Parts: sequence; structure tokens; C-alpha cells
Amino acid sequence: TQSPVLYGEGTSISSIIDTDIDGQYRAEPICIGADSFGFIAGTDPLNGNYTIGTSRADFSSFTEAAHALSYRGISGNVTFLVESGIYTEQAEFKQIYGADSSNSVIIKSATETDSDVVWQFGPTETDSNYIVFINGADYITFKDLTIRSTMQNNYYNRLFLFQGDADHIQINSNTLHNDSDSNYGDGNGIFYGQYNSFTSRIIYENTIENGKHGYSQYYYYNGDTSGLQIGNNNFIGTKYPISCSSNSIRIYNNTMTDFTTAIQISNTEGQTIINDNTMVTQGFYDYYHGYNLFSISSSDGTENQPILIYNNTIKASDNMITSLSGYSIYDCKYVDFYHNNSVVENEYDVFVYATRGSALSIQSSDHIKVKNNILAYKGNGLAYELQSGGYTNYELDYNDLYNEGMFLVKIAQNKYKTIQEVRDNSS
Repeated sequence: TQSPVLYGEGTSISSIIDTDIDGQYRAEPICIGADSFGFIAGTDPLNGNYTIGTSRADFSSFTEAAHALSYRGISGNVTFLVESGIYTEQAEFKQIYGADSSNSVIIKSATETDSDVVWQFGPTETDSNYIVFINGADYITFKDLTIRSTMQNNYYNRLFLFQGDADHIQINSNTLHNDSDSNYGDGNGIFYGQYNSFTSRIIYENTIENGKHGYSQYYYYNGDTSGLQIGNNNFIGTKYPISCSSNSIRIYNNTMTDFTTAIQISNTEGQTIINDNTMVTQGFYDYYHGYNLFSISSSDGTENQPILIYNNTIKASDNMITSLSGYSIYDCKYVDFYHNNSVVENEYDVFVYATRGSALSIQSSDHIKVKNNILAYKGNGLAYELQSGGYTNYELDYNDLYNEGMFLVKIAQNKYKTIQEVRDNSS
């Protein structure tokens, strides 16, 4: 169970054992354990509305509320209304007895205005790098809050840590702020999932500011994960807004600005759908590295349920970098890439033979359909390139191709300057 106290939840076996450790007769309702006790106030399951705050509130802190949830459980829908103020603390939400699709928990600002409730903390250690630790809790929603890390260290800035079978979690309509805008440190992020499994997790309508990582979750630290939805969020200055491995992902209607790589998806199976995202960045000045602004790798759809990438826009301006590309599809099967925009500006080495990136790059993939896209490279780059490493069953048609460099398209080691050359040398 999730609670150390379960009053009256046992079954009568008085024909065998009719007294407890104290020699008292075990009367109905039967208690579990060695001791038979009466009802203990404050151990009954939570049900209904409660307050968190200082003015005669039911709980003085998020920590107290989290403890009550795991200690007492719930017997109905529970809402915690948080009074306006600043709360400086960490809280761990463990498994909640009684939580299910009919009985869930909401933690929200009492005024429904996120700026009225500021939940802040500055983690200082790797093992406790979080403000909110969802450690196996299910059916819980955080809404209308401002949650911020106050530590500017590159390694201790995590807001949410997911672990265990933390399922049916919703993070909605919050402002989530990281004081560090550094591009370094894996512990420097907003959401991180490790050693966890789930079938539903929704990140929706949040304003997410700074941090190296926005939502970060990798397959080698997790069990079976599916049902991840990240939608209608505004990522501002987050270097890698979405970096994850999960199955059947939905990423939609997000706005991302001033990033390094907006979306990184890897090792996913099932019908992942990525649509209607607006991604705008600028100012890459790195002579030693190259970047993909959008990347999907080692991911497989099926013939009947392909990975869908559509109605997305990437724009990268004011750049001077060795290599900068828009969309990258690597080692994937069954991907439909429709009605996307990719406009990349790169002023590095404009008039040399070596190209400096592409609006779309595809490598080592199978059954890829690319139609009705704008693929533009302003600089010495390519509209698209099909890189060496094996490629089969590609369909590229009805795309608007544009570049300002020497070559329009690259297929394997061959570069072509015009559409007619591409048609004459490909099937």
C-alpha cells in the first residue's frame, strides 16, 4: 500500500486469532497489523478542497501537502488551492493511495493567476536536483503556478524530476523559470525523466524560460513510455526545448525561440506526430561545430501509421557557422514530411566549394516521403541532401527548393545545381 495506516481495512479471522499484541479483543472493523486501534484523527483519506498557505490554511507548505497525500491517500477528487505568496522549498510526491481516473489531485493557485504563487528553490546537490520530485505519484496536475530555480549553477537547476511509474501527470498553464541560460550542464533543465514508465504525460500551455533542457528523457534510463504530449507551450531561451525518447509522442503548437536544437527525438516507435510548431533562432557563431535545428533519429513508424511531421516552421537568421542545417532525419523508417518550412541563413564561407549545411538532411533511412515543403538555404548550403549511408524508397516531390550557394541538392557524393540535373540523375 501507499499508507502506513489503514484503519479498519482487515478481515476477521477471530476463529484463529481474536486478540492483538496487547491482549485486546479484535472488534470490528478489523485493523491490519499486530495492534488493534481505534480511528486516528488525521489519517482519513483526503477528499475535496484544501488550502496551502499561512492564513489558517489546511497545510502550511507544499511539503506538508505532499506528505499528507502519500500518508493518507485520497477517497475522491482533491484540489489544493495555494494562497498567494512565495514558497521556498522542495517537495516529493510519492505514490498516492486511491488515485485513479475517477479520483485525482490538482495543485493550483487559488487566484488562478500563476504570478500570484511563486514556488522557488535553489538545488545544490546532484541527488536532490529538483524542486518538484514526482516519485511514482499518479493522477496529479500542477496548474497556474510560477515555479523557478534560483540557482545559477549550470548543474543544479532542475524544476521537475519524474521517477518510478509516475503516470497521468499534467503540467498546465504555469510559468517555469530557470535562472541559468547556459548551454552547459545536463542537470540544468526544466523537466527530467529517469527510471520511469507511463502511458500519459501532458505538458500544456506553459511559459518555459531558460535552461539547457526543456523536457528531457532518454530511453536507456526508462521503461515503457508512451502518451507523451507537449503542446501549446512557449519556450524562451531554452537551448534544447524537447529532447526525448518515448513512443507515440505528440508535439504540437509550441513556439520556441533562441534555441540550439528545438526538437530532438530518438529511439521512438509508433505513430509520433509533430505538427504546427514555430521555431525561430539566430546568432550561431561557432567555427568548430555544426548543429541540426531539428533532429529525429533511430525512430520507426509503420506503413499504416507513419511518423508525421507537418505544418512546422524553422527559421534561423544572422548566423556564421561551419555547418548549420534545418531538419535532419537519420536512421528512420516510414516518415511523412509534409508542408514544412525550413529557412536557414548562414554566411560562413559563401563562395567555396564545400557546402555548409542544408535545409533538410536525410541519411540511412527508408520509406521517407517529402512533399509540399519550402526548403531554403540562404548561404553556401543545400536545399536538401541525401547523405551516404544507404537510402531507399524516398519520395521527394512538389517542394519549393531555394539556395544562394553553388549547389542546390546533394545526393550521396554528387552535387547538382539545378532541378533538371537532379531529375536527370535520380529515379
